[in-house]
Amino acid sequence: QARDRRIADLMVMWGARAAADLADLARDRSSTAALASAEEGLERVVALRASQEGKPWTPGGPEDLVQPAREAIYAAEVARLRGDADAERWTVVADMCHAAALLWEEQLALVRLAHSLLAIGAGSSAAAPLRNVHRFAVREGAVGLQEEVRALAATARISLVDPESTG
Repeated sequence: QARDRRIADLMVMWGARAAADLADLARDRSSTAALASAEEGLERVVALRASQEGKPWTPGGPEDLVQPAREAIYAAEVARLRGDADAERWTVVADMCHAAALLWEEQLALVRLAHSLLAIGAGSSAAAPLRNVHRFAVREGAVGLQEEVRALAATARISLVDPESTG
């Protein structure tokens, strides 16, 4: 039975996201052991993908925007795993996800962008991405995402009310 390499790549992307989430928790708890465990877990997922047929992240054709977007998410999550808060990287990921019509992934990239901007002290720049994600989350009924954005906005003292809609 043939295996779809795109599914394997998707699993690697999700593995990188999970590892980065675990690394964030490990850093919050100052646990070098948990951080190492997150890194090792991702290494195992990447090694498993390497044992499968097909070159990772190969687009299905010239019009395939999904595979490049997923590869960009993977790279950004690996950077987050390593503690790199690169706002520009998340901007590129959000743009690529938008172009590929990966709307949920675009919203998550915008949340990561906001986190990155806040980490470098550019809180006012985080307002627009947070407002965009909040509008999406409300429209789609994504309660968990709404809660995450509200909490992040409250921590950064950012209003989720669009200034143009109040004037």
